[in-house]
Amino acid sequence: MTSEVQNAAIYVLEKLGTYDDTQARVEGIRRESLNIKTCKQKTEVMRHSQRNALVIEVFSRGRYAQFSTSDLIRQSLDQFVERAVELTRCLQPDEHWRLPDKARYLNPLDEAEFSNDDLRQRMIEGVDSSGDLELEDPHLAELSNDACIELARRAESGAREHASKEAAGALNLARGHFSMVQGARLMCASNGLLVGERSSVVSVFVEASYHGDGDKGEKPNDYAYASTRYLSDLPEVESIGAQASMRALRQRKRGKLNSGKYALIFENRVASEFLHAWLGPLSGKALEQKSSYFVDRMGQSVASSAVTVTDEPLLARALGTRAFDAEGMASQRRVMVEDGVLRHAYFGTYEASKLGESVTSGQASNIVLKPGDKTIEEMIAGLSRGILVTGIMGGNMDATRGDFSHGLQGLYIENGQIVRAVSGINMTGNHTELWHRLSAIGKDVNVYDSVRCPSLLFDDVVISGC
Repeated sequence: MTSEVQNAAIYVLEKLGTYDDTQARVEGIRRESLNIKTCKQKTEVMRHSQRNALVIEVFSRGRYAQFSTSDLIRQSLDQFVERAVELTRCLQPDEHWRLPDKARYLNPLDEAEFSNDDLRQRMIEGVDSSGDLELEDPHLAELSNDACIELARRAESGAREHASKEAAGALNLARGHFSMVQGARLMCASNGLLVGERSSVVSVFVEASYHGDGDKGEKPNDYAYASTRYLSDLPEVESIGAQASMRALRQRKRGKLNSGKYALIFENRVASEFLHAWLGPLSGKALEQKSSYFVDRMGQSVASSAVTVTDEPLLARALGTRAFDAEGMASQRRVMVEDGVLRHAYFGTYEASKLGESVTSGQASNIVLKPGDKTIEEMIAGLSRGILVTGIMGGNMDATRGDFSHGLQGLYIENGQIVRAVSGINMTGNHTELWHRLSAIGKDVNVYDSVRCPSLLFDDVVISGC
């Protein structure tokens, strides 16, 4: 965190404190990113960006509003704060808007500590609330631009080498992507909050496409990726490219599929996406607005008894890990669904007050579904007729009732064997019913996502064929 952002955050908080009946939370943000794309071993894109910004939340006379700026000049900040308070006071009051109880903060400061300029400045310069969570790779600063380009090229090479061995001359396109994000944030509030953390994420993504077998001009495609906090935790980048090539290649031999009910295996990365969609309406906002199929379901069965989902904000090096949430409250592990029964939802201070619930946190961190004991190969072998879902292609969902409709691509399974690829098919159903038909959970947890989910097997899903 640059001293410019730190000092601007404290300055704005102090400035807001001069207004009567006004409290505030201020977040200073520094973010630096690098994105590289290669094709045919040439660098197609190299984009670098930096951002310094402040986000302020004003609580004034029962009213609340949020504002942001990247202009950190003092004169501009004075005008920005004055305007923010003025606009906030134009809103209708709502008694539920307030800062969290300071007891929920990590090491809250008392008034004497927060008003002591020398003490506060020393704390600001050294604040890092992440402890042993290992959110930042200290070696990324040593990584040169050339080294980053080489990682993208190696990932692309992995796809091309796999294609040359498995389908010489059939590869249409392979691209390697490398991205790196480093950042820091400091959060302070009028009632004694002062926390901060530094973090990093590195990602490798490879896309590959092949010339189709038919005369329709189709170019079957797919991708593979990995994202981690530390560069050393990435798999060999060539293996990511090879996986992208393999996934695209198996899409070449496509066939039709009759409509009907099928068993569906969602491979782990697709299962992560589907699990995230299912739990999305657990937000306090959705529950408060009655736009969630989880309304009035607390303590009731919402899934198969095999389903246990926890929110794990304190997993070292995980992508969703954080020491504190968007309100500055100390992170805590929570069981969201236990043996199929709904136990908690995501209630921030406002929603909890409005609904008379206990405050948890208004945002998810690492969502972890307890793995089972089956490999995906064992799941496939046990099906007489089914589909291995390798991609969800858009669609829609009604968060109030749970109805959904999604396009899919995948691999048709018959008598325990993968027969052919299928695409252009559509899955329909209802989340409140489908999760009770979960019949098996894999052990292949997807560790390259903040939603850590293994492969999942659902029975009797309605499929419209092509």
